[in-house]
Amino acid sequence: MIPERFPQGRGGGAEAPACSRAVRPSAVTPILLNAASDPAGDAKRETGGFTSGNFPNLDILQSSMSQPDPSNCHPAGTPCYRVRMTINNLSLTPPFAANPVAVPPYPGDPVAVWLTQWLVPADPNCSSSSSAASCTNGGKNPFVYFESDGLTPPTCWSGENAVQRIAGGVTLTYPGTKQITAPGACSFVLGPFGTITIDVPIADVSLDPGVAPLSNRLYSVTASTMTPTMPPDSVPLLQQTTVSVAGVSRTVSRLGGALFDLIDVVRPYDFVPGAGGGGTVCHAADGDGDEPGKNGGTAHFHFHEDDCNQQPESEDFSDPSSGTDFHSTQVTAVSYDGVAHTVTIAGLGTNNGLPVAFTIVAVDSSLVPPGMFSITLSDGYSNTGNLLAGSITLR
Repeated sequence: MIPERFPQGRGGGAEAPACSRAVRPSAVTPILLNAASDPAGDAKRETGGFTSGNFPNLDILQSSMSQPDPSNCHPAGTPCYRVRMTINNLSLTPPFAANPVAVPPYPGDPVAVWLTQWLVPADPNCSSSSSAASCTNGGKNPFVYFESDGLTPPTCWSGENAVQRIAGGVTLTYPGTKQITAPGACSFVLGPFGTITIDVPIADVSLDPGVAPLSNRLYSVTASTMTPTMPPDSVPLLQQTTVSVAGVSRTVSRLGGALFDLIDVVRPYDFVPGAGGGGTVCHAADGDGDEPGKNGGTAHFHFHEDDCNQQPESEDFSDPSSGTDFHSTQVTAVSYDGVAHTVTIAGLGTNNGLPVAFTIVAVDSSLVPPGMFSITLSDGYSNTGNLLAGSITLR
């Protein structure tokens, strides 16, 4: 079986209410492609009955994934995935100091981790030709992360999910097994709307040689931040061992990694290489119309994207009922789904003059009438609705 896709809290899933924010929305909302935004102000430690304030350096505003031309990867010539996060106000200091007078004493969280994980299901027919772990397990749950203790230079790692003993069972962990050291492959920009960018060789996060994936799509790409009790890569990984679970001896694969508190998590999205257009096929998306406002009345949207035309691209949205007046300033990802007839647009902009990250999902109004428009801003505003007037055209 493919493992559960969402990070677990230090005390198990029930100890991490932030996990509930990552559940994929219902089928009426299209699956996001290649990028997703997240509201600001929700990066909180929620465990053991304690809820902290927001931690801006662990507060994810946007996550995206791409596959650059190998010549643009680090190192050049090595096929890679590029994983990127935009953070509310990036610094490298873990937020939780030790508190020896607490009851029970709190040892502190000396490490901060910014992690992106995804699922790579194996082709169901692989079992007829391979006994490799990624076939017999149904696929892999790879990840990359950026790690800092605030004292030494930060590092980037890749790996595959593991498990660690907790109470009478086990919980998922994410121990890095290969450090990403190529110059330029692990980069960051501190400060407001800071960024973390990781280039990971595709070969390091793929299924075992000879095991075919279900498709070229990577499923449930999920970005999160967490504070482990120690560097996740510092715990030895046992490929197979026997543990007692509820008094019964069981064989457990990939035991290792550090327990952690989940701080923030972004809505999952799927990554489809090539969905961003370019190459010999041009894609374009145009929309102008109205949908129901968040608090009544109507909201108006207008957008234009064309990856082969030099006309100015723009995204604008206004909802008088909520006082929303959004205008894009930078588009970081545009992805088309030819099956669902949707476009996902992500980037940065302003709402009433204040900076925000945004994600827009639009559904073609002629192929899937009456069409749908959805917008999510990192300041907490979101709205989704069927078109009341106007049109959306994808081509």
